[in-house]
Amino acid sequence: MAYPGKQPVLDLGDMASAVPPENSLSEELTCSVCCDLLSDPVMLDCMHHFCRDCITSYWDISKTDPSCPHCRKRIPDKSVKTNQLLNKVTEVVKKCSTPEYHYTIESKLMDFVKTKEHQVKSLTHKKTEAEKKMRRVKENGHDIRLKIAAEFQTLHEVLFKEEKQLLYSVEEEEEKALSRLKDIVNQLEKQIATLSGSISFIQKTLTKSGDAFIVEAEEMLKRPAVSLDCPVLDNCDQFYNQHKGPFQYMMWRRMLKSIHPAPDSMTYDASTAHPSLIFSNDRRSVTDGNRHPDLHAGDISRRFLQCINVLGSQMYCSGKHYWEVCVGNKTKWDLGVASDYVDRKGRVKLNPKNGYWTIRKLNKQYIAATVPWTALGVVTPLKRVGVYLDCGAEEVIFYDSESMCHLFTFTGVKSEGFYPFFSPGLNENQNSEPLKIHVVL
Repeated sequence: MAYPGKQPVLDLGDMASAVPPENSLSEELTCSVCCDLLSDPVMLDCMHHFCRDCITSYWDISKTDPSCPHCRKRIPDKSVKTNQLLNKVTEVVKKCSTPEYHYTIESKLMDFVKTKEHQVKSLTHKKTEAEKKMRRVKENGHDIRLKIAAEFQTLHEVLFKEEKQLLYSVEEEEEKALSRLKDIVNQLEKQIATLSGSISFIQKTLTKSGDAFIVEAEEMLKRPAVSLDCPVLDNCDQFYNQHKGPFQYMMWRRMLKSIHPAPDSMTYDASTAHPSLIFSNDRRSVTDGNRHPDLHAGDISRRFLQCINVLGSQMYCSGKHYWEVCVGNKTKWDLGVASDYVDRKGRVKLNPKNGYWTIRKLNKQYIAATVPWTALGVVTPLKRVGVYLDCGAEEVIFYDSESMCHLFTFTGVKSEGFYPFFSPGLNENQNSEPLKIHVVL
């Protein structure tokens, strides 16, 4: 006999063999009468579960007293208990058993896998980049250690050479001074001996009397006086004094001749300056004259006409170069390096694309003129700025030259030629302090 919407009822004798051996969740939730998932599950006193319709129909067709189809325990009153929890679990299992649900879950899992694979790919890329940077840091560290060792070796050699020359000079001067003093001592000893002999002769003459005393005394007085050739004693302190004073400073001045690159001794090139700029007599100090000159008067072929800029007197095409600029308490300024091809007639923004590699002070902020601007982490106001141009490495590096702390580095700096670049900023009655090229030597 079949029940509506159910599979045929199994014979009691076949029921044991019909129960699958697997202990999966679906099997645990399968009705042993209809062999389908429980529908409106009920529990008997023996704790076995069946579909409500299945157990009711089973008892209706059974010729014996009501009992459990599974364990055969009698159920006198046909009493059953509704199991809401099991009903909910069964509904969930039914939902999860549908192909549509499986497809949805599979799609979600595939999307999840794709997302995770993308994340793994992204993290792997970041890991590769981090490993590259680690190798670069190690390589840079190795190169810097070699550079430091080489630079200090050069300084050691310079210091050792200076020390050796100075010690040799001291020894030579000492020997000369001692030799001169020894000759003086010998001469003085000879003169002392001569005078002592004369004194002894006179004393003997004084012991005599009569004619013998008169004769020897007159003879003694007729003798020419002994000439005392007293040598002039050199100033012995002069040898010592010439090695006194600021000894380390003197050595530093000597070492500067061996340092490369040493600070360049340059001036402003007034022929490139905006007509409003005013220079000191030595062309190492510049300020905005706060005036409005005729921009077309005189030779304007090399001048900046729209901006109060000026170039340094030297152009560099190769090598390493360093110079320092005193910015003092100025409120505005720009300085750095300009390409030889920059537009001097128009108003051009200072950035590498236009051939400028500069930093600036503006509104109490220090900025590297990149695109966009890069704020510099300057805590103590700058008083003097160092600019280092390495044509071979294609770099422009800025330093706080009082502490030699690094400020910023431009890379990929390329041009046929480079000029030191300066702008003292508009005067505006608050920025009148000049921009000065610092002279080290």
